[in-house]
Amino acid sequence: MRKLAWLFGILAALGLAAVVAVRLSPEPGVWVIRQVFDRGDAELAAASAGHVPPGVIAHRDLLYGPGPDERFDLFLPPAGTPRKAPLVVWVHGGGFVAGDKSSVANWLSALAGHGYPVVSVEYRRGASGAYPLPVRQVNAAIAHIRANAAALGIDPGALVLGGDSAGAHIAAQLALSITDPAYAQKLGIAPAVPAQDLRGMLLTSGIYDLPDLGGGGLIGAFVRAAFRGYTGETNPARVKGGELFSVIAHVGPAFPPSFITGGNADPLTPQGLKLAERLASLGVTTDTLFFPADHQPPLGHEYQLRLNTEEGRLALDRMLAFLAALDPPQAKIATD
Repeated sequence: MRKLAWLFGILAALGLAAVVAVRLSPEPGVWVIRQVFDRGDAELAAASAGHVPPGVIAHRDLLYGPGPDERFDLFLPPAGTPRKAPLVVWVHGGGFVAGDKSSVANWLSALAGHGYPVVSVEYRRGASGAYPLPVRQVNAAIAHIRANAAALGIDPGALVLGGDSAGAHIAAQLALSITDPAYAQKLGIAPAVPAQDLRGMLLTSGIYDLPDLGGGGLIGAFVRAAFRGYTGETNPARVKGGELFSVIAHVGPAFPPSFITGGNADPLTPQGLKLAERLASLGVTTDTLFFPADHQPPLGHEYQLRLNTEEGRLALDRMLAFLAALDPPQAKIATD
């Protein structure tokens, strides 16, 4: 009995220590999120692996800055493939604190196989108080890429910003900075491109509003942990620049034409629907792909990255049609 009481005492002490650790530091919550995303990212990469066309040219871990995370991948269409415009710049997801550009490498390679040069940007994750550093880093990556376009073998002109999950939010905040000088000044960004060069947005499975930090269940706990890991705060009012976090609250008629999608079983899809409705009300060209609530099978978070499903392939086809409508294909042929 003494040993049993001693064991229960240790377990209770460990449980109390865990609760205290979570309250004092965001790191335990961030650790849990990373475990979830590490497993999910591997599955997402595998889901598109069989759909990468042969001959796509991949240059990985190119540097755009001195930071350990300031790297990007470049995917170019196969040699001999008609090179299309615009350049697609993609920001991966991961709840702001996890994820890796490798999770979208196969999916972006499939996109490049259709003629579009694609850049996948890495950024700082999991650093409390980093917000809005990732937005600034993606902007810096674009500045570097445009300055080195000839060496990279790409056209430095028109571009489309895209992202999945948290990456969609980062991409949308940068788009706001590019198209709204007042917003850019408040966020501390000098846009790397003029507004006329940002031709469109590909926003998938994204978060576009302040998270519901008071939500219950596992989703609520996840959102609170991710938000705290990104901003260092549990109260949005205490976040420097927190009033700029909500994309929906700040979009205006100058926001670029946007393609927005989300799965019917994705808890973030209501935010995508809300953003699409807001953009349409402002007269912004908006194309969407959403599914009925009773769609089977249920489409969860990041459904569009699963090219081994009919719905994932449909999402890619719709995005390709959206890109084609932004800029006519160019006659230049890729020879590299």
